[in-house]
Amino acid sequence: MFNEKQEFLVEPEKKVPLYRKVDVVVAGSGICGSFAAIAAGRNGAKTVLIDRFGAMGGNIGPAMIVAGTLLGGPPVYRGEDSVLGGFTGISGEFKKRVEDLVDPYRTPHPSLSFGSSYVLSEMAREAGVEFITSSYAADPIIEGNTVKGLFVETCSGRIAVPSRVVIDSTGEASIAARAKAPMIRHTAYDPSWGRMVCPPMNNPECAFWNDTHLLVVMAGVDYKKFEEYRKKDIELSPEDEKWDAHWGFSKGLPKALVPAARRAFEKDGFRIHGDIEKKVPTYISGFGNGGKGVVSFRVAARGEIDCDDVGQMSRIENFVRKQGYYY
Repeated sequence: MFNEKQEFLVEPEKKVPLYRKVDVVVAGSGICGSFAAIAAGRNGAKTVLIDRFGAMGGNIGPAMIVAGTLLGGPPVYRGEDSVLGGFTGISGEFKKRVEDLVDPYRTPHPSLSFGSSYVLSEMAREAGVEFITSSYAADPIIEGNTVKGLFVETCSGRIAVPSRVVIDSTGEASIAARAKAPMIRHTAYDPSWGRMVCPPMNNPECAFWNDTHLLVVMAGVDYKKFEEYRKKDIELSPEDEKWDAHWGFSKGLPKALVPAARRAFEKDGFRIHGDIEKKVPTYISGFGNGGKGVVSFRVAARGEIDCDDVGQMSRIENFVRKQGYYY
């Protein structure tokens, strides 16, 4: 039994099944983790790749596409403009195979996301990489002061994957953190970053900074009708003007949408901006037309976000999903 004053419980010792002994185990199948696993497999290493999702690709796979394209954002961030010398090696092969499958600059988000995940899974399969899906790389297996593999939480229960090499590609460096490896996890704002960090992200009031985005995709939208509506030059009522002056809605969106936003605000508490908690505001951006009635936008949170804080991460996820629904 336990009481409310206890801070810890001692987990009973148990035998963990040995799933497979390998040369390389990779935690996280984002772009870096996927490429690392493929490279290891192609060089003859027996490799296992683990991810909490059911598909490879991370932000460019099941989490859809950065800023609407395979290479992300406006033209300055694409292709040879963002990678000196262009894409080569495994990344270049991946880019070409995706482009041969779908047009990354014209295809709506879901098709491009699926295509990217499919290409990565095929490249991994061809390299002999085993992909363990919908599973969490939980704790490192440590002998002395050396990481010798991973404990993994799966639908079959906890398993052990001993390995010669462990690659932490979790995005939050969670495996390295649990192994107590020395690292800098939080970096305070530095004015010398200049253009490397977008101005809205330069907040000296935050002791550290992070951001996260939720992509919302909708189908069945008459985009032409929406464009006609949002371009209307309307005259706001005194009530609408007073509301907009307080909330600043029209600063980021067409004035024609103000009356509808006010109605949603008064009925359901709609906010285009919100505050999950102190120093963690949210915003909505990246509205785009994917074609064929598919549109998308992003709900983002930024500020003092600690990826190791399960309570905060849960609050953020719930808040941005609700905000995306009301938006």
